[in-house]
Amino acid sequence: MEKESVYEFVKRNPQRSQAFFLACIDKPRSVREIGEIWNKSSDMFFLKRFHKEMINHKLITIAELRKAVLFYANFEGIIEAFKEELKEEKNKEIVKPLENSLDVIKKVFETKTFREFWTPERVRKIFTWEDLRSWVLDTVFGLWLSQANILLYQTEELKANIEEAKERMAPLPLLIKYPYPLGKDYFTPISKEFLSYIDEEKLKEIKILRNTELYNFISKTAGSVIKTLNSFFKFLNEPNNFGSSNHKPS
Repeated sequence: MEKESVYEFVKRNPQRSQAFFLACIDKPRSVREIGEIWNKSSDMFFLKRFHKEMINHKLITIAELRKAVLFYANFEGIIEAFKEELKEEKNKEIVKPLENSLDVIKKVFETKTFREFWTPERVRKIFTWEDLRSWVLDTVFGLWLSQANILLYQTEELKANIEEAKERMAPLPLLIKYPYPLGKDYFTPISKEFLSYIDEEKLKEIKILRNTELYNFISKTAGSVIKTLNSFFKFLNEPNNFGSSNHKPS
């Protein structure tokens, strides 16, 4: 019998696998702590040796063995799931940039900047338990990467300072018509949480995204929107526009 792939596994067990994974991205946690994050019995993550399957599919690792076993999210399995999923992707325009960027994306996922974003408080703001009945990590992690790439594009190519760049990105959920195949807008909360979290030091750690085809693809597709926003903000700040020489957008 052919071994089940990691993508087949998460599609078969979307709720438990994603809940388990999301709850131990920022730091290692016991299964009791993981259950408490979701207000669920920790037994469900051990049922039928589910944690062993998560380990075998490289979605979690055992980080520590103390009084309790601590589990830590492993991005090796997530990247493998993304590779398998891309084989089914119908939008071929995005497949090559993503495929050719996955090695760098894995390094970004393993940074302190990415890991520490996914605190239990933030995870619960973005997801409900019911949301996890569908495979959503591809969409949500992709949205996080798009925000990072757009911010880097502004600070590196357009030479904006980070606070100006973040201010100009705030309206993007209203301007970019992102499709919601999962029936929920994840773009708005991801954008809001990302912009409140990121700072200059954190951005430096993920600057390696500039060395990817995904960065070039997003720069081209989102660049025109960003340049339009930059022109609009520049207009607002020019003397005498709207009757004020020091008008600032609210």
